[in-house]
Amino acid sequence: ELRTPLTAIKASIAGLIELSRQDASKVQQEFLQGINQEIDFLNGLVDNLLDMSKVEAGTLVPHREWHLLEDLVEGAIRRLEMPLKSRSLQVNLGEKISSIFVDGMEIQQVLINLLDNAIKYSPPGSLVSIVGRMTPNQVEVRVSSEGEGIPQEELVSIFNRFYRLKGPRTRLIRGTGLGLAICKGMVEAHGG
Repeated sequence: ELRTPLTAIKASIAGLIELSRQDASKVQQEFLQGINQEIDFLNGLVDNLLDMSKVEAGTLVPHREWHLLEDLVEGAIRRLEMPLKSRSLQVNLGEKISSIFVDGMEIQQVLINLLDNAIKYSPPGSLVSIVGRMTPNQVEVRVSSEGEGIPQEELVSIFNRFYRLKGPRTRLIRGTGLGLAICKGMVEAHGG
């Protein structure tokens, strides 16, 4: 019920943006781009709420297929192309990782959520890295940044739904506190 009106609004805004390239002033174009970004945020919020409801209901069942980890990482990077432009990105997936048997959309969403946090909580120009490696029983992927890090006393809570780090800096960062809870649920659904 939430997706249909958002999809219609998104299509209308896309049309207006295209038309505005010819006739609208710079201010009007900026307003339209701002509206477009807010719709993207709302779409992401709806997706997160739906994913979280599946995690909590225990109905999140991965639809596994063989995927190249490299393809999933590249897809996540493409989705965050604009915000990643202000960071230095380093990717090292190791040579021994070939195909992985996962739900590609879910694992890509995990990567997007982790990358999004790495971007939001690190200064512009800093390094964001993605490192993958094989362990005896699984593939491990780490996303890290040069941000302030998570205070030790808050580590136990970061995977709780709606939890956000405390502090004045984090109040300025947009988010719902669902991203890491969703990541945890999706990874656990895969046996991780």
